[in-house]
Amino acid sequence: MYLVLALIVALLAAVFAVQNAIVVPLRFVGWEFEASLPLVILGSAAAGAAVVGVLSALRGIRASVRLWDAQARLRRLESELKESRARTKQLEEELAGLRARQADVREAKEDSP
Repeated sequence: MYLVLALIVALLAAVFAVQNAIVVPLRFVGWEFEASLPLVILGSAAAGAAVVGVLSALRGIRASVRLWDAQARLRRLESELKESRARTKQLEEELAGLRARQADVREAKEDSP
């Protein structure tokens, strides 16, 4: 859809440029020259499209970098979670063993005279 809209705008700019085919004087940063109006219009449209293309590409690159960073962070956090779960399981088993020993000691105290 975006490409179709861009083609329609380009076609309208080309039709406008061809219908207004006159030579116009141009001044830019101290330079003065004459060019045909269609070249000026089409050149301006092309320059605008190039700027939009470059900015879109930069935005896409930045989004890709953010995505890559987020995926790396996710992998790191998943690894930390896995380690934490393993440590929690180990500590729970250790606690169960200590409670069993505590119960054995209490029984031994109760059984001794």
